[in-house]
Amino acid sequence: MAGLKPRQDRIFVVLRLDQYDVPLDDPTLCVVATKAFLDESEARAEVERLNELNRGKSAIYFWRVVRMRPGAARALETKAYQ
Repeated sequence: MAGLKPRQDRIFVVLRLDQYDVPLDDPTLCVVATKAFLDESEARAEVERLNELNRGKSAIYFWRVVRMRPGAARALETKAYQ
């Protein structure tokens, strides 16, 4: 995923994986989306900051690229969601 070229239909989501009290009946509860960025380098920096801040705790932060629905990028550009 390193070095993705900028595109208007992508966002970079920072996720947290909680590694304590894993519910065996629903492990999806262990993953939480914490923030979303339009810039990959900002997402990478936030993951690094959060992992450093929470070192030794039972959570790991990572990022993934996500495609937005059609038209969502335009709405963000026009600040319709702000």
